[in-house]
Amino acid sequence: MITAKERRAHAGEAKNDVFKQRLAALESGGIGFNALVAYLNKEINAQRTQLIKMKKGANESKKVRLSRGVHIMYETTEEILLGVDVVDWGIRQNARQDAHRLRCDYPRADSRKTDNKDRLDELMRSFAAGPVPRGKYMDDDNE
Repeated sequence: MITAKERRAHAGEAKNDVFKQRLAALESGGIGFNALVAYLNKEINAQRTQLIKMKKGANESKKVRLSRGVHIMYETTEEILLGVDVVDWGIRQNARQDAHRLRCDYPRADSRKTDNKDRLDELMRSFAAGPVPRGKYMDDDNE
């Protein structure tokens, strides 16, 4: 007869085997730890282009002085469409969280199990106390 401890050991070995197979498949496809770090570096510095439409004034010169991160996307005689590089905080926040997951800074999902012993004891005491008094948990008008 197999004990519970042996069953858990066999289940743990099976999980490790599946994990190793998945890891090998990812590595053979070029998605190794170093590749993930390279992608993460790009995401941490993520930017997006915000478009701004400007009208040219009568006294404005033809050339618009551009600062760093600003470029002309389209220009007509009346308007200029500028592309402004701004920080994409959503992608950066997700990249930061992914970096913490790679470093194992967060607890594993299965380690967050709660202890239901107190809840079970409370439930057992309520059953031992007898039936629920009428009107305490239900409306008297429903009958």
